[in-house]
Amino acid sequence: LDRYLSSNQEALQDRKKFQLIAMTCLYTAVKVHEPEAMEPQLVVTMSNGMYSVEEIQSTEKLILYHLKYFMNPPTPISFVRQFVDLIPSGSLGKEEIR
Repeated sequence: LDRYLSSNQEALQDRKKFQLIAMTCLYTAVKVHEPEAMEPQLVVTMSNGMYSVEEIQSTEKLILYHLKYFMNPPTPISFVRQFVDLIPSGSLGKEEIR
């Protein structure tokens, strides 16, 4: 949401548009980071029917296009996790970790 809004200030001017974008970002984040995706109908239900499935899906496409599909950029912690996963378990003793 922050990355999208940092370069698209017009969404901050319209409350309804901002809410649609925020809910769509939540929907997309769940799809990216959780093992099970939520249905777009759940977002429609959460919005009390204010938005349709089509609006959610078209807004998701707009956001993804705007971010150039760069949804999960690498971070230092993600690098460390991948690096640590390469170390065979049990190869470091407690004294070696210090």
